[in-house]
Amino acid sequence: MQRLVLFDMMDTLVSEPYFRLIERLVPDPEQRRAYFGWRDREAHIEFERGEISEAELFRRFYLPDLPASLREVYPSPERVKKGLLRELSYMPGIRELLAWLAEQSDVRIGIASNYSCWYVEFLARLPLLSKYADYLFFSCEMNARKPEPRFYEMIETAIAESAGPIAPHSILFIDDREANLEPARARGWNVHLMQSAGPLRTAIEAFLKAPP
Repeated sequence: MQRLVLFDMMDTLVSEPYFRLIERLVPDPEQRRAYFGWRDREAHIEFERGEISEAELFRRFYLPDLPASLREVYPSPERVKKGLLRELSYMPGIRELLAWLAEQSDVRIGIASNYSCWYVEFLARLPLLSKYADYLFFSCEMNARKPEPRFYEMIETAIAESAGPIAPHSILFIDDREANLEPARARGWNVHLMQSAGPLRTAIEAFLKAPP
């Protein structure tokens, strides 16, 4: 393997459905603003790291002192999950970009995402991701999240074990958050901040044309 193009998943390959889902499920603007403060953020992070089960996440989904008046209004965690699965969609232009990239020689495709075990159900609903991805790196299986340096170290180790060592400059990492790009840049990876498929393809083309 000479080169690896590594994508974040949400808001890079897949349009993030969470915020538009909550906008629909909690139509009152004031209640919706408060909603994000009443989620148990630590439980969600632990779930993404694979440290707690789905049942434990559901039990801790909201902070324990959530007022009863809001508990009646806010969607159950089960309803949130079902809504996320229904609203999944590819980012504009991504299907065409992945098909084009898969036709290029001497390049592998990977996904590197902060996501929970729900990713299995996500991939089942968006089968092109599984079709084109040679590598899947999800925080729930790595017990580490971007931008923790260990997340990136584990990727390099896993690739070396499966396909042999890869030079850092032979990796292009795409993410929609600058903070997640910084550790990759520090390791010598090429990086690209995701905005839309057009500039992304230009960046990938330049990466593939660069000397190995």
